[in-house]
Amino acid sequence: MFRRFDDDATNKYGNVWDRMLKEGKHYTEIDVPLSLRIREQNKFKNQQCFQNAQKLAQDGYQYVEGFAVCIIPTEHAWCVDPKHPDVIIDPTWAALGHDDAPDYFGVSIPLTFIHKCQLVTEQYAPVIKPWMFRDHPDINKKTKRGRMLYWL
Repeated sequence: MFRRFDDDATNKYGNVWDRMLKEGKHYTEIDVPLSLRIREQNKFKNQQCFQNAQKLAQDGYQYVEGFAVCIIPTEHAWCVDPKHPDVIIDPTWAALGHDDAPDYFGVSIPLTFIHKCQLVTEQYAPVIKPWMFRDHPDINKKTKRGRMLYWL
């Protein structure tokens, strides 16, 4: 019988969202002018938040992944400046022109871990689940389809 990896991990390591609540942080302040300037300079696109934020992290910003809530909760990725870790830089949503700034809740993920995921998946993709289960013993286990990390 096929068992999903995250079901096994939930039993021993807790639910990914419970862990996110324990390790995550609530953000409320966004630097819109800087976010727009970065968006324009890098030609970032709408609906590409994981790619935009992961590329921005290459320039020394800290990658954060979690949820942003404007009208409904949405899985989202953004960055913060390590010198001002409470201020969001969001080149994806800053251009939407919301009257009310979205609420953000997420977990900071190191660039080295993002690179590891990119090597496995060969794409800019969400990395929150693999990050939350990074201490699971099967995270690097090889399967017929590749590393377990890819299948989270």
